[in-house]
Amino acid sequence: STGALQNVSGVGTSGQVLTSNGASALPTWQAGGSGGMTWVHNPGNITGAAGTGYLISVTTTITLPASPSIGDTISFVEQGSANITIQANTGQQINIGPNQSNIAGTAADNGVCILTLVSNGISSWYATSVIGVWNLN
Repeated sequence: STGALQNVSGVGTSGQVLTSNGASALPTWQAGGSGGMTWVHNPGNITGAAGTGYLISVTTTITLPASPSIGDTISFVEQGSANITIQANTGQQINIGPNQSNIAGTAADNGVCILTLVSNGISSWYATSVIGVWNLN
């Protein structure tokens, strides 16, 4: 396990990826991730989850997660004429372009919005992609 050239056991199975087990251990075959977001259609009023996209065709309020991690991403896509309200959780702020919501404020309207958490302390969610007009409060 310490030589310059090593053999990995087997070839894995469909969907597995070769994963490091650290500097002094051979890699092993493990289940691969989905490689993208999980998409949910018409969730109703819920608390959103990191790594999830929401396809919304009914009026909906989605509260951002209470304990996010830097790099968490959530997507919102309006279908039809639904109104979407994104509710920041306690101590959080939503930033779209140069504008920002109040602490625990909202972003509302319809269109497409992808938010990514980029700082802790005051958890700042930044729009990395926006279509439509979003009103921040």
